[in-house]
Amino acid sequence: MKATTKKGTELKAKKKAEGTGSSQLGLFFNQTRCDGCYACVVACKDWHDVPPGPASWIRVPTIERGKYPNPFLAFNVSLCYHCVNVPCLAACPVDAISKREEDGIVVVDREKCVGRDECGYPCSHECPAGNDVLGFVSLIREGRYAEAWRLLIENNPFPSVCGRVCSHPCESVCIRSQVDEPLAIHALERFVADYMHTVPPFTVERKKQRVAIVGSGPAGLSCAYHLAKRGYMVTVFEALPVAGGMLRVGIPEYRLPKAVLEREIAFIEALGVEIKTNMQLGQNLSLEELDKFDAVFLAVGAVKERVPDIPGTDLEGVVTGLDFLREVKLNGKVNVGKRVAVLGGGNVAFDCARTAHRLGATEIHLVCPECYEDMLAEPSEIEQGKEEGIAFHNSYIFSRILGKNEHVVGAECLSLRSMEFDEDGKLHFDAIEGSEQVLPADTVILAIGQEPDLSFLPKDIKVNRGIISIDEDGATSRPKYFAGGDAAIPERRIAWAIGSGRRAAQAIDRALKGLPKEKPAEKPTTIESKLLDTDFIEKKEGVKIPMLPVKDRRQNFAEVEQGLDSEQARAEADRCLLCQGMCLVACPYNAPQFGAEDNPKMQKCDFCLEEWAQGKQPICVRSCTMRALDVGPIEELQAKYGDVREAEGFPYYEKSEPAIIFKPKA
Repeated sequence: MKATTKKGTELKAKKKAEGTGSSQLGLFFNQTRCDGCYACVVACKDWHDVPPGPASWIRVPTIERGKYPNPFLAFNVSLCYHCVNVPCLAACPVDAISKREEDGIVVVDREKCVGRDECGYPCSHECPAGNDVLGFVSLIREGRYAEAWRLLIENNPFPSVCGRVCSHPCESVCIRSQVDEPLAIHALERFVADYMHTVPPFTVERKKQRVAIVGSGPAGLSCAYHLAKRGYMVTVFEALPVAGGMLRVGIPEYRLPKAVLEREIAFIEALGVEIKTNMQLGQNLSLEELDKFDAVFLAVGAVKERVPDIPGTDLEGVVTGLDFLREVKLNGKVNVGKRVAVLGGGNVAFDCARTAHRLGATEIHLVCPECYEDMLAEPSEIEQGKEEGIAFHNSYIFSRILGKNEHVVGAECLSLRSMEFDEDGKLHFDAIEGSEQVLPADTVILAIGQEPDLSFLPKDIKVNRGIISIDEDGATSRPKYFAGGDAAIPERRIAWAIGSGRRAAQAIDRALKGLPKEKPAEKPTTIESKLLDTDFIEKKEGVKIPMLPVKDRRQNFAEVEQGLDSEQARAEADRCLLCQGMCLVACPYNAPQFGAEDNPKMQKCDFCLEEWAQGKQPICVRSCTMRALDVGPIEELQAKYGDVREAEGFPYYEKSEPAIIFKPKA
């Protein structure tokens, strides 16, 4: 960025107007005198007992250009410039950085600082599945795909699945979004998983203990995977005729191809996990049989569908969303007719509407009680549904379903003025009288949500607000029984289910070893980090993920979102800001320094506060034999040396306003 000679700020003007008497300390650097002797660097490290290693509070970079016989050589001084508007202060999530009112010196409280390894990574901290996002993205940018894949599968056995259908909350907190647009983390996860998928790179020693898992969805198979890695004999019982739970029968082929899911399930089976299908708890699988295992994990999902209390739901041609999707996935084509009406605004509703489009329906209406901005489906689902011609009816509900000769012929809708939940969680609608309209339909699909069917549970397993009651480890009130996934946690998303399975596996492992429970880790707060100034970060357009053309999506279930190639993946990974230490990410001048020890804490120049308090200049000024440095109130430095903010190799960023002036080398 081109340097500027902007003088003063609103902050300084305000201080003068208020008569505070405070004066911003600043630095003067005479670039014409510096000969690059590094005396200031050595003196600073010695004076502050900074051990040998990468941390240097002051650096002297060399600037070279031109060729002999007319080369240009100069040096710069790089340290904390004690900016008037402090970027690192705004970015620090634990308030470890402050700016002194009396002299404007920016200081760090190293007691509060949580360290570089604990600060940053908002993407990783936000991933419910436990992915080391920064780690695998960094490896992709270096072309180390095998290592990236091995890092991914440490915590998540479903990277190809998550790369396609996860709601990717990691991207919502990506710091890159404060610069231009967030990193396409899900696309990078999919790339490396598709590119490198192979046999499990683990060697396990088998234990005699047996663990039963009920349900082969993401929570159940995640738990099975992590237990099998630890050597336990794991048997998974699945009620459906196929493994995978709702991943297998509840997500359309155009979003999650069967072959992709089966490949990752086979990966889990290769660790020794046994999956028994057509085994339903309460029918051909009993609690007495489960009690024979050393531990049991219940991951039965939320498959009981809600049906609105309106006339006509029993008509032929009226189906619930999951039943419809399950029928399509297991038995192929379903006759939906030409006109379809779907009630709901979540992912399942959109999956049903877009599936109907592929089954030949020409007129598809999606009726949703939420307004367009509040629809619950993923933005990509909404956008692709719009592309495929689905008609949205926002702020509407079904009032009744119309039939003729016992078969559905349409749905009557009412416009909503508002809706709200009562204290018991029941939803109430305020419909506009006289707003009725009829949507003709050959098929009506009801997709307004699901809940767990827990009718099989014994009385000693407690239930709270419709889900199995568990502690932080996933343990239920019944000894040796654990639970997770949609049946036990309120967040009904794939990544959360995977994470709950992993945590339960860790707890089961500790329980079977006779170890005490681990204290749950506190969630880091780094997602609150804000970048005050992004002008110093190069803008890079995010990857445009290839999509199947809309015209090619009709009457086939080909995958819509295509994967990245190696070149695209590395270019996208290169956009990552490597958010390790948010103060360093936010600082345009790389002033925050970190040592080589484990989880080093931030350190930086503080203008030798103790010396300054005794009326002495900072050690860098005193050690400079060429008298190229000076420190003092910025107004005095400006009066003494002039107010030049430009120098060779120094970019001046106006938003931060570093407290430095120069005598530049011509």
